[in-house]
Amino acid sequence: AIPDHPIRLVLRRGVVLRGRLLGPDGRPAARTRLLMVPAYVGSGPSTLQVRTDDDGRFAFERAALDHFELVPEALRNWNARYEGPGAYLRIPHDTARWVEAARAGRDVTLQIEPYALVPLFVRTTDADGRPLGRREMALWLRSSERRGGGDDVLGTTRRTDAEGRLRVLLEAGRAYEVYVRLREEGAPLTAPWTQGGAASWTGTIERPQTVDAL
Repeated sequence: AIPDHPIRLVLRRGVVLRGRLLGPDGRPAARTRLLMVPAYVGSGPSTLQVRTDDDGRFAFERAALDHFELVPEALRNWNARYEGPGAYLRIPHDTARWVEAARAGRDVTLQIEPYALVPLFVRTTDADGRPLGRREMALWLRSSERRGGGDDVLGTTRRTDAEGRLRVLLEAGRAYEVYVRLREEGAPLTAPWTQGGAASWTGTIERPQTVDAL
């Protein structure tokens, strides 16, 4: 996801998180900004940032946070779903290995991975085929493909547009199940598959696409 999951590194105070950052092609990412973003920006420690040297090497001298993500280049890569469709970068998570290496004083190797978010427009209608415009929907995404530490399950609420459509951002080339349900006021947000509900749409997309909710 954006990357979407925070990385948990439990480091002793004074332990330095250091290593090398590689680009998508496997070569050292020289002079590249690397951000250490706390899980709760605005209510916790400030974002730390370093810049790699000519050989892609970096070091965070004050890595005393418990919950954070490592993000390449810019904050727009931190929570991409709120930025909109487009091309993004992430660092796939390998938390256990990083924690072990940091505690042992060993270097870690990170690699930047490119990905793209593409809009899927889901049309919703009533039993007579009329658009469910301006209605609140429960939206669930599920994927069996876990990539880059991103969410494999996402549940939220969205309001349709005047034509009864919901816009959902999906990672290009990744297989998803999309569930859309009309949400009654005050009803709990419950995953439909736990109640035997069928998906509204399943598949992968590479470019913007409009589908009808089943």
